[in-house]
Amino acid sequence: MATFNLWQWVLVAIVVFAIVLPACLATALIWFGPRHDAPRRRAPDACPTPAPPARRCRC
Repeated sequence: MATFNLWQWVLVAIVVFAIVLPACLATALIWFGPRHDAPRRRAPDACPTPAPPARRCRC
């Protein structure tokens, strides 16, 4: 088996970063991302109102 030259390693790196990594990221987002066809969850009626957002201090 022959060893790669520098330009071949550069070509492999371009293919990996331009094609393989975005494809893996897109697959992960499809599998583990939010489901847009799922109905929204409603908060139970007995739930207390959420606390107001914390105020930031101007120091």
